[in-house]
Amino acid sequence: MHAGNYSSRPYKNTYVFRTGKPLVNLLNEMWHKKEDERHLFNVVVPQIGATDANDDACLLCADGGDLICCEKCPSAFHPTCINMENIPQEDFLCTYCVCKHCGGINGDMLTCSMCGKRYHWDCYVDRENVDLNDTELALCCGPICKEVYWKFKRMLGVRHAMKEGLTWTLVHRMKPFEIEDEQTRIISNCKTEVAWDFLNECFSTATDRHSRINILQSVVCNRESNLTRMNFRGFFVALLENNDGIVSAATVRMHGKDLAEMPYIATQENYRGQGMARKLFDALGYVFSCIGLKEMVIPSIDHLAPMWQGKYGFTPIDDVVKHKLVNFNTLMFPGTIRLQKIFPDAPASFSAAAGCSAAASTSAAMDNKNDKNCKELALLNLNLDPPEPPEDEKVRPVIWIDD
Repeated sequence: MHAGNYSSRPYKNTYVFRTGKPLVNLLNEMWHKKEDERHLFNVVVPQIGATDANDDACLLCADGGDLICCEKCPSAFHPTCINMENIPQEDFLCTYCVCKHCGGINGDMLTCSMCGKRYHWDCYVDRENVDLNDTELALCCGPICKEVYWKFKRMLGVRHAMKEGLTWTLVHRMKPFEIEDEQTRIISNCKTEVAWDFLNECFSTATDRHSRINILQSVVCNRESNLTRMNFRGFFVALLENNDGIVSAATVRMHGKDLAEMPYIATQENYRGQGMARKLFDALGYVFSCIGLKEMVIPSIDHLAPMWQGKYGFTPIDDVVKHKLVNFNTLMFPGTIRLQKIFPDAPASFSAAAGCSAAASTSAAMDNKNDKNCKELALLNLNLDPPEPPEDEKVRPVIWIDD
């Protein structure tokens, strides 16, 4: 039963007939019933009889073997994975246990809401022009992470229309204090639940062999953990929908502007072979260009690597990205390889506003026809057919991929 209100709050103004309560209240109650079941903190403790409290798998490659352990947290690494030529004589500390700015460990530190790195407040103040009236100061370690964080927040829950009745939306599990708009938070949380059910049907259960944690569930629900390798804070779900039904879904996490990762992407069986995953992937390319993010990495099974390279423009990771990976917690599965994708630069006027429309991005991109990256950026308007590329560019992969 709809109350007939025109405030664009359908869940708040639609009432359940039997109870007389707004639908948004019912969704909120259903969400909290499942909160304890799926969204707990991933506590990792040493196994009985273990000789130390550190992880048995490398944070970067998720495999075991001879590892060097952080002296301050349970994380462990293969020396070769972190480009360590000689084992240090002094205590080894990972990048998540030292201040991002000064490298020190003494004193209280804050945790960046975007990249997850720790930092001293004094170090932040020394490096930035601080406005003490800015309530967003303590959330991020610096201006870049702050910019990405708030641009992303403004995109959450916003439904973007495409052709053929399709829409794409970014959602993730939100805590009550994360956003003031209750309806946006509840809808995002409920869609996250639906995404988990959908992805759980598409993938075999993946349980970490060392911690016994359900990886897919933890990623979709962005569970945090005392073990960095099992800390999935910051993940969100990109949804492609048709009449509120999921067509495709992908899990993505951004590490500032340096790097993004996409460990899972799947399409509903009835829509497979119709280019739906490509449409969702292009939507993510639009998001990254709005934010100014350049590169994304994925874990891939060997026999699927040619598909990612041929259809989506991925390549084996180069030395630059390999060096970046040393500094970030990215999800990896044993027996897989990493591939990377580079996204085109956005014009300054385009990237200044995260909420810009796809049509506006196309207009801004085409204003400079001599800029090759701007030509590729124009393809991010998901409601337009891609223009025919010049003959010398037809062999180059671009963001738009024909079905």
